[in-house]
Amino acid sequence: MSENYPLISCICISNGNHALLNRAIACFQSQNYPNKELVISYDQNKQQIKAVIENLSDDRDLQLSTIEQTDRFGDALNNSVNVATGDYICLWNDDDWYHPSRLWFQYNCIQGTRYDASVLNRIILYDAISFKAYVSSSYLLSSSLLCKKMLIQSHPFNGLSSGENLPVIDFLVKEKSLFYMDDCPFLYAFIYYGRNNIDYWIYKHIFNKSELLNKELTNTIYDLLEIPD
Repeated sequence: MSENYPLISCICISNGNHALLNRAIACFQSQNYPNKELVISYDQNKQQIKAVIENLSDDRDLQLSTIEQTDRFGDALNNSVNVATGDYICLWNDDDWYHPSRLWFQYNCIQGTRYDASVLNRIILYDAISFKAYVSSSYLLSSSLLCKKMLIQSHPFNGLSSGENLPVIDFLVKEKSLFYMDDCPFLYAFIYYGRNNIDYWIYKHIFNKSELLNKELTNTIYDLLEIPD
């Protein structure tokens, strides 16, 4: 079945937390899209992360590539894209959570269309500080990008610690080749820990414009996310 689907390379830049990386790997392994690989960029001086990677070497069902991490996030993304062997690239942040059908939905919504990429415009938001959950208002979540690899390589990420994916997003928007997914917030959960790679004022702006969920739904989301201590 996998030969009928292009290879999607999921790019994961480890932030050094082994528990978060383990969850990101578990989310990848649960994906029902049949042809995928995981590219992990990590600091090889962090022994717990190194142990996680070494434990994956015996998993014959996991298509995995690794690369030593550079200092700047944008550079790490570009290096990982160059290592990836897929026709498509999907960003796979290790501090977020993904539904098992994320790749399937994001690829199939552009298959056979004029679009070269897709992003999620609405997602689940979880504040691990205040223990509140939300459905976001509609906005372009660039970290959810799934895009043809050749377009990212021709419009590489900025070598910065933030705003690193703007060049390719700007190109896709200008060419009207980016598909916006507004009706699938369940595919992606952004989790705010207080130490994310995002400015506090951006976080506050996003959460304040989102729909607060009730306690029952919030508890369900909390159990699903398996947030590490």
